Amino acid sequence: MNCIDQYVCLDARELNKVVVQSSVQTTITSPPYFGTKNYGENPLQIGWKQQFSNYLADLKRVFQQCYNATADTGTLWVVVDTYKRQGRLHLLPLELMELLEKIGWIPQDVVIWDKVKNLPYSSKGQFRNNFEYILLLSKTKDFKYYIDRVREIETLKEWWIKYPERYNPRGKVPENIWRIQIPSQGTWSNGHIQHLCPFPPELIERIILLSTDEDDLVLDPFAGSGVTLAQAKCMKRKFIGCDIYQEYVDRFNSVVLPEIERRWLTRAAVLRRKAIQQKEFSRLITSLRKLKYSFVLMKKLIAEFEINYFKLLVLEDTELNKDSNIPNEFTIFIAIDKLNKDTLKKWLMKQLSRRPLSKYELSPSIEVIDNNELLEHIKGRDCALYSDGKFYGKVTPTNINAVLSTYSGKFPPIISDIHISKKLSAEPI
Repeated sequence: MNCIDQYVCLDARELNKVVVQSSVQTTITSPPYFGTKNYGENPLQIGWKQQFSNYLADLKRVFQQCYNATADTGTLWVVVDTYKRQGRLHLLPLELMELLEKIGWIPQDVVIWDKVKNLPYSSKGQFRNNFEYILLLSKTKDFKYYIDRVREIETLKEWWIKYPERYNPRGKVPENIWRIQIPSQGTWSNGHIQHLCPFPPELIERIILLSTDEDDLVLDPFAGSGVTLAQAKCMKRKFIGCDIYQEYVDRFNSVVLPEIERRWLTRAAVLRRKAIQQKEFSRLITSLRKLKYSFVLMKKLIAEFEINYFKLLVLEDTELNKDSNIPNEFTIFIAIDKLNKDTLKKWLMKQLSRRPLSKYELSPSIEVIDNNELLEHIKGRDCALYSDGKFYGKVTPTNINAVLSTYSGKFPPIISDIHISKKLSAEPI
């Protein structure tokens, strides 16, 4: 039977005693290092004073049981490092990936975890090691993977303003190099986490966000300090962990869990603010896309019909969009006097499904109206004017009708109830 929300003192090779088959959503773990770290005086520990073949056999036994315990939508995240013996470097991440694939796990990616700092040890032919590998594998091709939850907007350069169609409204996908500092032991508020390799909570947080939902089960067969389990609990996931050292289990309940819960109060607030910022950014990018779409359409109109008397009114449907995270509904009114409407409509039907307009991933409603109808659509709306071929940096005139009647710029103005006041402060490289 599953020992849900428990950290048990158990040899990982007997994992099937505490985990039900197909119940685990994700496993996050780091197997004991081979031959380099002595975790304690227990002859059963894996990796210390073992033959390498026996070490791999033990890991295969553990990860086979993890595989059996994992749901079809589940994943495995393994933190592992290379090692050096008798003057030769051994690529354990590659050997372990091959072993896991033979079990049935499907390799998906390799992440480099930059630990920022580490112990200042090195040897001949080897620099100070400041990173480890994180192997991502899945049980099937249909696995949970929520990349939108970890997209970044903080690192975007300013030229997204000029090229909004090139950027995902939720931000960019993180690189496969994660710069997350390892915990400084001894700085924990109510005691030391006495473990050689404690995970930083932020690392576990990211993996849990990527690969699980609330109430999913998280497993760590080499739980050590128990940070994975504590972080899972904070994020409303179920957990199961095991380790052969009872002192780790005892310290988890008395020290680690309370400390991670205390830190989570601050971290959760950070994530809530980030979610708000991401939502605001999504709306901004989508609004920029709508305005740029309109300007591109205007340029095509002018190029096709060789006239400069079009006026565009771009309006958002606020009723349809008020409850939407990313408001996609909007209407472009094309005001003309001298061109046959049917001729223009036929041309528009061909253009809207072609590049470059199709790459904006928008489906606006297009209406062709007379010039004298334009002001009727503006009535009661707070509209801005965009001129000189720009779709950012609005102008808010006191009398739009007067501006339109006297406008003499090179590019016809566009009127919209979408307000973008931000100025472009950086050009693309």
